[in-house]
Amino acid sequence: MQRIDLGMETQDRSIGRPSDGIGHAGSRARNPRTPRLRRLLTAAAASCLLAIPGAYATAHAASARPPPTIAGSWYNVGQHGNSLSRVTITRDTDTAFTLHAFGVCEPTECDQGLTTATGSRSSALATYHFSFAVKTESISLQGPYIVVGTHTHFIDGSGRADYDVADFMARFGSSGSWFNT
Repeated sequence: MQRIDLGMETQDRSIGRPSDGIGHAGSRARNPRTPRLRRLLTAAAASCLLAIPGAYATAHAASARPPPTIAGSWYNVGQHGNSLSRVTITRDTDTAFTLHAFGVCEPTECDQGLTTATGSRSSALATYHFSFAVKTESISLQGPYIVVGTHTHFIDGSGRADYDVADFMARFGSSGSWFNT
């Protein structure tokens, strides 16, 4: 009997079936108990799931990821002037959040303080009132990122034009090829 090496297993040339390399040609393919054993184990597992009400749903729910949310700590992935460097969003209720924003300032960040935001798991709207301007923050979840759109309306009589900025932010602890770290 001649054996030919086919990589992971050998081929027994005399009978043309796979061999496990120790003289039991085709033992895995010819074992008549394997299909019966598989059917028996499958039936036993199914009956266990049926015997315990809600077992499948509970097991499935435990392994599923939670739905994405805007709540968390986020950092700007493309900082430029007049934008936010980072934000922390805390979920208070289903529709209320607390927003803590930090602006890009020199030499350190500008702490804009806390404000209340209203919205859902995937978007929110918040307003900051300063002595010189009112800033409206519009936050929306875009895949693994949030986009914070800021509209600044000046109220100090300086004649400065209102402006809009969009900041793209990633969750702290995220990694990727183009994130600032």
